[in-house]
Amino acid sequence: MSGHYHGSASCNDEDISRRCIYKVPEPLRKVKEEAYTPQLVSIGPLRRNNIDQYKSLEKIKEEYIEAFLNDENNNGDRNKFLGIIKNRKNKIEECYEDLDLDDDDNDKLEEIILKDSIFIIVLFIRDYWEKNFAKDFIVSRPWRRNVIKQDLILLENQIPYFILEDLYNHAYQESGQNQQEKGESSQNQEENKNPQPMHFTDLIRCYRSQKHPSSAKKQEPNSEPPPQHCIDLSNPSPKSNKKNARYLVSATKLHEAGVTFKASEDAWPLGITFEGGVLSMPTLKVSDSTERLYRNLMAFEQCHYPKEAYICNYIRFIDELINTEDDVELLIEKGVLVNSLGNNEKVSNLFNDLNNGIVRANFCYETIFQRLNDHYGTCWYRAVATLRHAYFTNFWRGSGTLLKACLWCTPSTRRWRLSCLGRKTVQAGDTEKALPRLQAHLGSKRIPGTLFNERDFYNNPTPPRW
Repeated sequence: MSGHYHGSASCNDEDISRRCIYKVPEPLRKVKEEAYTPQLVSIGPLRRNNIDQYKSLEKIKEEYIEAFLNDENNNGDRNKFLGIIKNRKNKIEECYEDLDLDDDDNDKLEEIILKDSIFIIVLFIRDYWEKNFAKDFIVSRPWRRNVIKQDLILLENQIPYFILEDLYNHAYQESGQNQQEKGESSQNQEENKNPQPMHFTDLIRCYRSQKHPSSAKKQEPNSEPPPQHCIDLSNPSPKSNKKNARYLVSATKLHEAGVTFKASEDAWPLGITFEGGVLSMPTLKVSDSTERLYRNLMAFEQCHYPKEAYICNYIRFIDELINTEDDVELLIEKGVLVNSLGNNEKVSNLFNDLNNGIVRANFCYETIFQRLNDHYGTCWYRAVATLRHAYFTNFWRGSGTLLKACLWCTPSTRRWRLSCLGRKTVQAGDTEKALPRLQAHLGSKRIPGTLFNERDFYNNPTPPRW
């Protein structure tokens, strides 16, 4: 693992700086323990105490190891791969938090890493060549494959990525071990450009938090380079003297204030922008696996990236937008959310609970919060939005509103209203007060006596022509 990749885990001890696989903090585990617990397969040494509940998959691991070693490239040489793990044992141990091992456990750790690493490698190969392994215990059953993929992203269920890469390269790289060792130096030189993930949880976080290349805009020769992280996109300006925005009103209230929600198809996973009254954000698909995924990503950030918790920031942003089912319905209508849970209340409860136990540090969407709050606090925007929602919700209603306004303002229409008002007064038996009431309505100067006869007005059902 590259040392620069652990820059956010600030500690003087080199061993601790390499730590990247953690036990879930108890406050988070108490909120929902099952979100951090494997369903079918246990990976790595942190969860070996409960290995009995995963016996069926432990047998499959042995079958996968046998198939792996019997491959023509490996010649059944188990000791060769154990030797690779022994050479990296110290580095492997440094990756785990609270890994207390005695002398007897050292050999067990090497066996655990070997078995679980080969299991993952063979599973990925068979999953890729699915048609060739139609009878495989896992690949042949989509539900098992889906559940195991979810298990492989759990924070406590991880193997260091570098050992997976080492074993795979030694097994399948055509140039062999010596050529690989020669290439390690060149690989290290390129690490600054393409940092290696620490494990699968970190790999998913890296993909979601880094700016997607396809969304990068072309820059002018003298312009600043495009931001590569959401903290750069929305970090508060140092020149801003406004009070930090820590809270945001819900999506429905923003919509009532004239904010337009837009699903951005080319945005990177955490890309949220607010310009010209339009809040653009990527579409978020909510399914049965969403909660497990985000809880583990957020737990990892709490342990390893407390000051760069971009996933936590993103979930907090969504949580601020969603308070009720109405907020969920609005975001679904605008294409910002896709609900595969089938119940808007479940989605609302999901995002309202995800932040329980999460410690807030830096917030990379603070500037967007401030702009949205400023927009919501402007009376003009709310007034215009109220008129739009009340009278211009669609083409026909808007056309009717404009037509009524035009008719209301024309002179003939005013005279017709005058006639109706006069008849109502006469029908009530108050003929003496009819003319004064009409004069009060239009103004006495608007009714010339030479052109307007009170008797003719009452007897004529049509408005007079002036």
